[in-house]
Amino acid sequence: MAVRLLSITVVALLLTSCANLPRIWLYGGYYESAQTSAFRFSGANRDFRTSVVGNPFAGPKAEFDRAVIAAMKGEDKGIGTNFTLTPRTNYKNYHIIMLFNPANENPGTGICTSPRSHGQTDAGKQLVLVALFCEGDHLLFGVGGSRAGVTSPSHPDFRTLVKDVMLYFVPQHSFIDEPREDDNDND
Repeated sequence: MAVRLLSITVVALLLTSCANLPRIWLYGGYYESAQTSAFRFSGANRDFRTSVVGNPFAGPKAEFDRAVIAAMKGEDKGIGTNFTLTPRTNYKNYHIIMLFNPANENPGTGICTSPRSHGQTDAGKQLVLVALFCEGDHLLFGVGGSRAGVTSPSHPDFRTLVKDVMLYFVPQHSFIDEPREDDNDND
């Protein structure tokens, strides 16, 4: 009897612990070498212009934007990227869009030029995040994810969703020192 009760308890714990696993999806030219090199190159040891679109919670937008950037900090896989809303410098016209609860999970090609025009939907019990890497108005790749039960930016699963999306969004860094065209010591 005790073994049976223990077995039922273990199964119940496993099921409840897996109930809020994130859903992750990829699109665009994800992991094509030219695009991942562009990400690493444009974000290496510098500011990376990041736009936050949407605010699925009832707080001030500026406060939500800061919470998103704070959750992104340290999720650059060692390339030294400073994700920021206000870059001092950034490389060419590469930029990141963090899109929350878009009306369509596959935002299409115009997303990089006018991300705010894609609308925001009440996702109900799911918080949806789509991270996009753009060169000007061209979408290079994106990663989306969703998580249930997130009620505010201070909810632990909010940071977990951002970290999960960033895990797939930021390409693995090459350990080879890649020269940059703005390095003075490469002359």
